[in-house]
Amino acid sequence: MIGRLHGWKHVVRGCLAMCLAVSASTLRAAAPSSEQGRPGSFHAGVQALDIHPGGARNWRGATAGVLHCMVWYPADATATENPQEFAPAGLPPLFHAGIAAQNASVARSVEKLPLVVLSHGLGGSADQFGWLAPALARRGYLVLGVNHPGNNTLEPYTAEGALLWGERAQDVSDAIDGLLANATFGAHVDTARIGAVGYSLGSETVLALAGARVNQQRFFDYCLQHREAATCGIPSVSNATSPAELLAAVRASSAEALAHESDSHRDARIRAVFAMAPPLGEAFSADSFDYVNVPVTLVAGAADTLAPPASNAERFANWLPGAKIAVLQGAGHYTFLDTCTPEGVSVAPQFCQDPPSVNRDAVHTKTAGMVLAFFDRTLQSPAGSPASPGSKPVPSAMLPMSESAARKSLR
Repeated sequence: MIGRLHGWKHVVRGCLAMCLAVSASTLRAAAPSSEQGRPGSFHAGVQALDIHPGGARNWRGATAGVLHCMVWYPADATATENPQEFAPAGLPPLFHAGIAAQNASVARSVEKLPLVVLSHGLGGSADQFGWLAPALARRGYLVLGVNHPGNNTLEPYTAEGALLWGERAQDVSDAIDGLLANATFGAHVDTARIGAVGYSLGSETVLALAGARVNQQRFFDYCLQHREAATCGIPSVSNATSPAELLAAVRASSAEALAHESDSHRDARIRAVFAMAPPLGEAFSADSFDYVNVPVTLVAGAADTLAPPASNAERFANWLPGAKIAVLQGAGHYTFLDTCTPEGVSVAPQFCQDPPSVNRDAVHTKTAGMVLAFFDRTLQSPAGSPASPGSKPVPSAMLPMSESAARKSLR
C-alpha cells in the first residue's frame, strides 16, 4: 500500500516510510523484554542471508544486485537468545524486535521443516516481523524474510520499487530458490510445505504468489481521480509529489515491466497465505481470485484508515470462498509493526501510537497465535504431501515450473 509521510524530523524522513522497519545490519541486543507468540521446543535462531538470483532481474533502481534476506530458524535450546532492537543509523533504538539467538546453529535434531516466507510493506524491511518470526522458528518453522529492492530501508526508495508489484512476487520466488540452494538451510526445507505471510503491500505480494491477479490500471485510475484518498498517498521517493508523477516516472523507465503487472505471478510452491492489513482494494475484483486454490486467512484492524477493512480485507474475503477473516477492534494499520521503544514513540509517534484501548503487544500475541494455528493446520501434512487446497482447479497455463527462469518465461 502506498502510504503518506507526515512532518517527520529530517533525519528520520530518509530512513523510515509507511511500513517502517530497519535493516539487519542494525540489529543488536537490548535489555530483556517479553516475547510474542507461543513457545515451542526450540529456541529461535536468526541470521542475515544474501541471495544472488540467477538470470536477468529488474532491480528497480537498486544497485546492490542482491536480495538481502533474514532467516529465522529452530536452534537448540542451549542457544542464547537475546532481546533485539532496531536502530536506524544515527538514531537510538526505535523498535523492539522480539528475542532470538543471532547466528546460532540450526538445531541438531531437525530434518525437513515447513517454510514460511515473509513480505514486508512499502518502505519497510524483513526485520519488521521480529514480533512474529521467532515464534514461528520456536514452533519448528524455517522463516525467510525478503527485503524488496528499491522498496526497503537498506537503500534509497525508488518509484519502480513502489509500483512494480509483480517484481516483489518474483523476489520471493527467487529467494525461495536461493534458500533451497543454500548449504546451511536448503536440505531442511520441505518443499511441499511452504506458506507466506504479508503485511500491507506485502499482502498483495503473497496473494499474487497464491494466484491473485491485480488490475493495476484500475487502481491508478482511481487514485488519479481521488488524489486525497488515504490509500493513494505516496512516500517521498524519486522526488514524486503525486500519484501521476510517480506513475509517469515508472512508465518512462520500466514500461515493459509495468505492462506485465496484471499477469499471473503465481508460485505453485506456496500452499497457504496469511495476509495482514491487505490494501489496494481498488486493484482487485471478484475474478482476481479465480485461480487462488490455497487456504487464505486475512487479518485487519477495525481502525485502519489506510486500508479500511470494508474496502479491502472484507471485500477480499467475500471473493475468496473458504477464506477466514478476523477484524481486530481498535487496531490500526501500524499496529502490526513492531512495538516501539520510548525513543521510537518520541521520534516517530505516527508509527507507534495506537488508540488508548489497544495494547500492541497483546495484538501481536493474538495475531501470532492465529498465524501459528493457521500454518499448523495448513502446512503440517506429511512430508511430500500437499497441504489441503481450495476447491478451484488451476488451469495448466497458470502453473509455473519450479525454477524462477521458467516463471519469468510466462510473464
